[in-house]
Amino acid sequence: MNIVHIGTGIMSIPPIGVGAVENAIYELSKKLVKYGNSVDIIDIKTSIDRGKTGIVFCEVKIPSLCDVHPLLQVLSFACSIIPKLYYLLKEKHVDIIHSHSQFAGLFVLIAKSIFKWHIVILYTTHNTKFILNPSLLNRIKHIAESILLKRIDHIFTPTISVKNTLVSHFGLNSLKITSIHYGLEVEKIKEYINYNKSNREERHIVMYPARICRRKNQLALVRASIGVLKEVPDTMFIFAGPVDEKGYFNSLQKFIKENNLTSNIEFTGPLPRQKIYELYKKASIFVFPTLYETQGIVLIEAMAFGVPVIASDIGPVRDVVGLIEGSAVLIDPQNQEQIAQKIVHLLKDIKLRETLSYKGKKLVKEYFSWDRIAMKTAETYQQLVKKHTVVS
Repeated sequence: MNIVHIGTGIMSIPPIGVGAVENAIYELSKKLVKYGNSVDIIDIKTSIDRGKTGIVFCEVKIPSLCDVHPLLQVLSFACSIIPKLYYLLKEKHVDIIHSHSQFAGLFVLIAKSIFKWHIVILYTTHNTKFILNPSLLNRIKHIAESILLKRIDHIFTPTISVKNTLVSHFGLNSLKITSIHYGLEVEKIKEYINYNKSNREERHIVMYPARICRRKNQLALVRASIGVLKEVPDTMFIFAGPVDEKGYFNSLQKFIKENNLTSNIEFTGPLPRQKIYELYKKASIFVFPTLYETQGIVLIEAMAFGVPVIASDIGPVRDVVGLIEGSAVLIDPQNQEQIAQKIVHLLKDIKLRETLSYKGKKLVKEYFSWDRIAMKTAETYQQLVKKHTVVS
């Protein structure tokens, strides 16, 4: 098959550091090429090395408008991809166009109607938070995605919980939606995973790699650190990721200073993947108090490294950890006392940490290899193309 993936318009594929969606597009595309498919990716222009993968990258040069507002950047990207896609389709036959941005997907649908393209158009919804709870600034995004979900040929979601949310909220036919997890390239990180346990730091390290923003809920873990430090004073809390919301980050820093937590809490800023992998190697516990996810790539990364997981008791997280009972400790992300109690309990219970470590690694190995996920994705593509051909 000939497949075209359209990036998010926010970060390059692959991303430099944290960027779960962009990394998922990259790894999926590599595996699709490995299994004999042709894959083009239309993405923002970048100076990073994309590697020798067999993927053909079609770069779109747009101004960086994220500092003004990310919405402006994705709109600029969506406008710019259409000429690139038009000429690409003149050069080669394409079976599938798979968009990972709602605006890009909507613009592709409009172009399909104008130019009479007979191609299956797919869309993966990577974040339904904004369409279910739209703010004033995200109202346009809400409208765009609502139209797209109802008119696109097929929808992919990373977890069943997200699929069920779309069905109930928009009245969509469940047969129009396929749930396929994001995977993890275990081979790629094997050299980091195969380490001696004695390499872990003597000081307990609790880590949370994520963008610094309200929905990632770093404040709950920062508040919980007070209770943890009373019981286990030699604990270090490390937050790795770029700052998305400066006001929120400033409030975190203020709380830390007011409660004399500076020596026990570190914000690293954005880190390359290798540095994040090094953190997993050192970590005693991975805590994931997120308020909303579609799946959570860092969740399965931590499990792959054998780091015991404490995570939010929300649908998409349950879809992942529920694949093997007892693979993670679930918490109410709004209950800082409970978070602190679970961390203290886990830090003091070596046997429980070993059990969680074993089950987490088993879960990733059995369910989250990119080979397995790419084959399932390719099968779904083939079914959709066949169905579309019969209908046409």
